[in-house]
Amino acid sequence: MPTMIDRPTVSLLTRGPAKHVPALCLVFLLIGLNGCNRVLPIQYSADSVLYGSLSGHPVDHVVIFAIDGLDQETLVKYLMLNPPRRPGSLHDLLGARVDASGLRLTKGVAVQHSTTVFPSYTYPAWTSMFTGVFPGAHGITGNSLFFRKREVARYYTEYHLDAVKVQLQEDFLSDDINDQVNTIYEYIGQSGGQSIVVHHMLTRGSGRGAISPDFDTLLSYTQNRSQAVDENALWDAVKALQGFNGAAKEGAALQLPNLMTIYFAGLDHAEHLSPENPEKARLEYLKHLDDLIAKFIVGDPAIVRNHHAMPLSEVTQVDPIQWRGLRVVGIDDLRIVFDELTTTSGKAYHLEVPSLVDESVRSKVRAMFGLLSNGTISGNANVVATLNGGALGFHVKPAEGQ
Repeated sequence: MPTMIDRPTVSLLTRGPAKHVPALCLVFLLIGLNGCNRVLPIQYSADSVLYGSLSGHPVDHVVIFAIDGLDQETLVKYLMLNPPRRPGSLHDLLGARVDASGLRLTKGVAVQHSTTVFPSYTYPAWTSMFTGVFPGAHGITGNSLFFRKREVARYYTEYHLDAVKVQLQEDFLSDDINDQVNTIYEYIGQSGGQSIVVHHMLTRGSGRGAISPDFDTLLSYTQNRSQAVDENALWDAVKALQGFNGAAKEGAALQLPNLMTIYFAGLDHAEHLSPENPEKARLEYLKHLDDLIAKFIVGDPAIVRNHHAMPLSEVTQVDPIQWRGLRVVGIDDLRIVFDELTTTSGKAYHLEVPSLVDESVRSKVRAMFGLLSNGTISGNANVVATLNGGALGFHVKPAEGQ
């Protein structure tokens, strides 16, 4: 379970204010009971608490991939047994490395013995994750429950009107949560931030940022089309970010909410469809989910949603969205750019490169020299590269200009 951030002015992946470099923070929330002993120990100090920063960088935006039905053991097995699929996928985001001692997450933080709440049902667990308190405090103690004082029974996951209301009626579940307990979205709103919640059942505090599944998505779910459900969640997430940016100019920096939750329900559904071997079903479905996450991070020429022309008809893919993704240029990308400009263009370009481009001795010497330099650019440079948070700038000097 992730550490709650005290002041959640927290961040995705974008250009931040000039005064600091924003950090990418991706949180994977997993509903599961099993811990894992193959993840290497992580040093923890009871004195260290996150206050809206990560590795010394202020965090402006956070994306939460809420994956229902994925326990830690399945995720670790998937990372260890499968090769990396594509940039932006789980191996890439977590920096997964496998060696003789097991699995190492070079870009992620994990715990060895994760423990869920009691009772360990979907609705109590999700509510605890987004409020930070136990079911006894927030009041959601089951998928079906009875509120004695109010003389009201709820059936959130049964074939019942309540289940429909959870998906379609704004804040239906949230209205049942103890009104003395705040959700993370409410904390963010109180600090002047904004949230987008895609397809998750708990939305209180996100206001107009709550995106409910449409009829096509719900119909795909009842007809056991799990992939269609999560593909629609991705489409709605991208569509919501487009709406959040409004009529932004081509090439403008992507504006992001402080917190975005994308709920993927398909894996939990897929394992129920394979009771004879649910673990195999989870591992197979995780490949599909891995590709969806990669599309969200690095972009895709056509993010599509699934549509039923008629309730009993096959699904068709409609409304493609060209999505440029969230990923911005980092040091690895700079190396590629520098190589291309210096090797493929002959002598046309002379780059003034940042000091720490690689880990070579020469680079470290340049970095030390940079401490003594006043920033003067060498006379033969006609291209200067600058990295400002999530934006790469190339300053090119024309033949007769500055």
